[in-house]
Amino acid sequence: MSFLSPLFLIGLLAVAIPFLIHFVFRRKPRHIRFSSLALFNTLRENTLRRVRIRRWLLLALRAMVLLMLALALARPFLPNPDGTRHVNYQPGITAILIDNSPSMEQIDSHGLYFEQIQRIARGIIDRASQGDRFILEQTNGPSLSLPVLTPAAARTHLDDIEVQNRGNFIDRRVNRILDRAGQASEAPGLLFLLTDGQATQLEPLESGEPQAEMEEVQVITVGESDRANVGITSVFLNQIIFGGSGPVSIGTQLVNFHETPVENLSLSLEVEGELVGQHTVSMTPGQSEQYTFELLPAGREEVIGRFILEGDEMTFDNHRYFTLRMPRERRILHLVREEENPSHYPSFLPSLLDVTVEQNDGIVVERAHISDPILQSDEEWDGIVLDGVLSIPSWQLDELVNLVQSGTGLIFFPAPDGDLESYNRLTDRLQAGRFDGLIGEYGAVESADRMSPIRLGHPVLDDIFDSPEEELRVNLPEIYFSWRFTPSPSPGKWTLLSSQSGAPLLLEQQSGKGTVLISSIGADPGWSDFPVKPVFAPLFYRALLYISGIDEAGLQEHILGAGFRAVLDGQPEQVHIESGDREVVPNRFAIRNGIEVRYDALDWDPGWIRLVQSGQVQQFAVNQDPAESDFNPLNPDEWMERLSKHFPSLSIRFFADATDAEFSDMLYEAGYDREIWHWFIIAAIIFLVLELLVSKLYRPESPKSEP
Repeated sequence: MSFLSPLFLIGLLAVAIPFLIHFVFRRKPRHIRFSSLALFNTLRENTLRRVRIRRWLLLALRAMVLLMLALALARPFLPNPDGTRHVNYQPGITAILIDNSPSMEQIDSHGLYFEQIQRIARGIIDRASQGDRFILEQTNGPSLSLPVLTPAAARTHLDDIEVQNRGNFIDRRVNRILDRAGQASEAPGLLFLLTDGQATQLEPLESGEPQAEMEEVQVITVGESDRANVGITSVFLNQIIFGGSGPVSIGTQLVNFHETPVENLSLSLEVEGELVGQHTVSMTPGQSEQYTFELLPAGREEVIGRFILEGDEMTFDNHRYFTLRMPRERRILHLVREEENPSHYPSFLPSLLDVTVEQNDGIVVERAHISDPILQSDEEWDGIVLDGVLSIPSWQLDELVNLVQSGTGLIFFPAPDGDLESYNRLTDRLQAGRFDGLIGEYGAVESADRMSPIRLGHPVLDDIFDSPEEELRVNLPEIYFSWRFTPSPSPGKWTLLSSQSGAPLLLEQQSGKGTVLISSIGADPGWSDFPVKPVFAPLFYRALLYISGIDEAGLQEHILGAGFRAVLDGQPEQVHIESGDREVVPNRFAIRNGIEVRYDALDWDPGWIRLVQSGQVQQFAVNQDPAESDFNPLNPDEWMERLSKHFPSLSIRFFADATDAEFSDMLYEAGYDREIWHWFIIAAIIFLVLELLVSKLYRPESPKSEP
């Protein structure tokens, strides 16, 4: 047995007080002579003997009361033989990591999960000695960034921790605790992880590197709730955004994470503070369902809104925010040759571009001959299409390359009788590769090659097909005639389409700030039957949107639990982020096409943030990780299976409304020492009761009657 507060052992001196009173202040008997009392001598001796026994018994009981109270104040404990908290009875470090994720707002028969966690943490701190020190941390939101704490300071800061919906950083917090414990002068002891056992909360920790700095890790879990929860997990667009005036179909996904059905929930779409539409939601157990709405951007460049779910008890995931960035008007320049060769088939591109303009008021196309000095004008172009030009004049080539490297996109379709040297001057300047010959015969009946199956993974291809998760079934085009193109070894390249012989048919090359797509076949039936295949028109349409930068439009979202990243064009002098009433300056990193801004985003709440750059503002929606909505807990065996490789000494305990004695036993089994001061309080009460009984019931002065 040892003591947490040995200073109070000075109270043992109080045991001497009854003895001092007994011996110092005891009155001596006076001797008075009477007439013969010989008949009473025997009675007197018996009575005095009983009086002395009573006095010594009362003295011992009172001394024992003071002894028990003094020992209780010194907080005696029994060191756990397997624990490391008091190795050689020296002070140690105890780390407490508190799960303060949104799932801790659940309630079971024992109360709020988070209050149960706080009670456990308070019990751990209360059992510490004055020399022990604590590291206190939380899993969600910003780090507490506290120094190593005394027990009194740990109790104070424990009350400041609250549930936060700001992202899960459990892996970072464990690493921070281990670093702090390794730097402390006290010996590393126990790490307590107090949690409801939510499986998704553990995933970042499970995927990290093994850790072993703490001598022992104890996972203490709470919670017996089986509460239903329906969460809004994502926002998506049902189609590519083209113009700024037509309707946009936007949707959201709901998941019923519970094993019971839900009925008559209400899902609403709110845009700029106004209600746009509603759905009634009923879901079967475990069901995932998508709901779509239509909204009118009304010419706005940015649309902000949120989806709201009503009727679900757990409210933290009943809002999903979004920011929809609309594309500005895109200007496309279509450059063609001076005169068409009457022996050539007409290109399909003029008709496709005309249809594009009719269906999309966000795209403007202007057609010109390659010899026109239009590139030297002051007009700005977002994309250029070279369609079967015979050659590129040198005075036009310089301007074309400068525009591409400044950010203008380019699609190049060759002519069957094109000038090889002229083409290669362009591709060399763009560092794309070289044309080095012809394959097959223009307008032939027999094919010289065939296109290989289309592989997804590029933005131009991914959104063409309705069900990309299924195997693509495309009637592959036959190639009659093509230019042989050899790509350069420079970086920034991607082959979108290729032939079965391995030759590239459509190649992407990044050049400066611009995107270039080079085709080795033209856009008329003399090259292949590709232009008459159903996939050609949507592929060209997507390619046009891609090189002109329309893919920059869409949803702008940040998920809590990760660092914020955004790429900005140019080199803006001033950049800051506004979140609520807070303003921060992010880190800036130079990249090829501008700058990348980064911020750890530990202190953000769901809603919107504003990225301000030199007077221009972009808004980003901020949402919680969908994994927070899944309350499915791990059982102790699953905890052991997932974390035993990270922590060599790991044990799992379950706390559910335990009494103080049961809680003490649980901590003792967990490797913590067992406090036994309450045993001494009970002993003091027993001795006090015995003293009362002896003083009231034991009266030796009353003689016993003789028979």
